[in-house]
Amino acid sequence: MPVPDRASVLEQQRQTWDSVSEGWQVWRETFERGGAVVTRRLLELAGLQPGDRVLDVGSGCGEPALSAAHVVGAQGQVLGIDISPAMIGIARRRTAELPQARFEVGDLADLDLPEHSFDVVLSRWALMFLPDRAEALRALHTVLTPGGRFAAAVWGPAAEAPVVGLPFQAIVPLVQGPTPPPPPPPDAPGPYAMADPARCHAELTDAGFVDVRVEQVRAPFWVESPEVFAAYTRALLPAPVLAMLRDRLGSADDPQLWAEVARLAEDHRAADGTVQLPSTVVLISGVAGKSH
Repeated sequence: MPVPDRASVLEQQRQTWDSVSEGWQVWRETFERGGAVVTRRLLELAGLQPGDRVLDVGSGCGEPALSAAHVVGAQGQVLGIDISPAMIGIARRRTAELPQARFEVGDLADLDLPEHSFDVVLSRWALMFLPDRAEALRALHTVLTPGGRFAAAVWGPAAEAPVVGLPFQAIVPLVQGPTPPPPPPPDAPGPYAMADPARCHAELTDAGFVDVRVEQVRAPFWVESPEVFAAYTRALLPAPVLAMLRDRLGSADDPQLWAEVARLAEDHRAADGTVQLPSTVVLISGVAGKSH
């Protein structure tokens, strides 16, 4: 199977994230009940200070860039970048009272950021989707000042991140058909591409970072009921998955599929009726060492 080139991967990802941008806007507060815990820890690991210049890679609808903007204050600067114009549009609409934050569409190669122009680089659930991660990490090292700080969050293994993986226990058998395709290469972009802490440590070290630290946290995601979880999942399914569901089932809204997603969520229902989906997140941090 031929490996897609970088431009093709980025264009597919751009279309994917654009297609779910409105869903993320609608369900943002639900997601942030768990996501905010990760953001707070990222800012701690980065040692964020008033006046810092911050780059947020893969900002999506604006986090952790907006949280960082509150910390760096009026004397600081935060630049959030993302390949999705639709998501950047949402992020920009959220910056009315934070002039120190701005958002740009593009990736590291598009924007050609100056060397040593940031004190801190942050990223939350974005690095694992990069098609050229080793090169990107080296680029991030380059844009940091000597001694600059890096902190990023990626998903742990699928089995330990039910807020992401649970619905696909119902969806994958339907879209794959009777003959599943071969698994992707271990370094292929995807939600769990950086789930191995040892690999994260090695990749950051190879990029030139020192004092590298890897830790895991359990982010406390939850929703009000199995039915709410099914609705949340449906709203956030990217266009390619929806297209495959329509091809296999005739409709992406097949009631049996979403009843099965709700049934799977039922196994996570707590005594108070909520669906509890604590999920493992790998946090990686380091300091920019001497340039290569």
